[in-house]
Amino acid sequence: MTQEDKRLFYYYRDYYLTALGIPKWYDYVRARLEQNETYLLKIRRLLNDIGFNGEVSHFSALVVGCGTGAETSALTSFGFGEVAGVDSSYEAIQICLSRRLPHQDYLQCCAESIPLPAQSFDYIHCYTVREHVEDPEKCLCEIKRLLKPHGTAYVSLPNYNHIFEGHYKVILPLFLGKRLCKFFLRLYRRPTQFLASLSFLTPRDVSHLLNKVGFTSFKLVELSPSRKISLRYLLSKQSLSIAFTKVTGIGMMQEWLLH
Repeated sequence: MTQEDKRLFYYYRDYYLTALGIPKWYDYVRARLEQNETYLLKIRRLLNDIGFNGEVSHFSALVVGCGTGAETSALTSFGFGEVAGVDSSYEAIQICLSRRLPHQDYLQCCAESIPLPAQSFDYIHCYTVREHVEDPEKCLCEIKRLLKPHGTAYVSLPNYNHIFEGHYKVILPLFLGKRLCKFFLRLYRRPTQFLASLSFLTPRDVSHLLNKVGFTSFKLVELSPSRKISLRYLLSKQSLSIAFTKVTGIGMMQEWLLH
């Protein structure tokens, strides 16, 4: 294992084992170490669905909540001319900087206050980040501010009307609120502190916030990357989640396209 792989290993071990208490944490860490090619396929399918299926070398992209850089690397490989990534974690940004590709920039900052010029990006990618920020409204304001007039933002986050909690990888009655979810996590013998960092946002909540911050063009969509990955995961792990989705029509994720 290289020094870079060791750093990634310890970073994700702390997340999956210490913060979430996942029994098979090593499998998830190993998947993270091998995620670059997987993310490239996900990003390619996503961008093709959105409409970025031509020459993109003159376009700029931003990843809000870039983590250790898998999505920024995928966007660079896809062909974007300039790619930037921001994350609140010092360690994550240091990992990104240690394997930075040409035409990539990284900043450590919170998603509610990104020190970059307005209308800088043609595409903004924000995947499972909104539920972690302290002020989701300010996060959306920053996305709106940084997006070019004819740009596109993709925002994806868990649907907290569902019963599957994707961080802990367990069935929880999310729609009944944090207090009851905390009780069930204790039954699972899982740490509960991480739960306090999550904002339980439903599609109705997000739609309200998008209107409030001034987005005039947005829609809730179901794009192929999340749908395929979620079903494959759920088929192998949580058949109850699939049954819930089929009966209620409520998906595990909510994906938004903003213009």
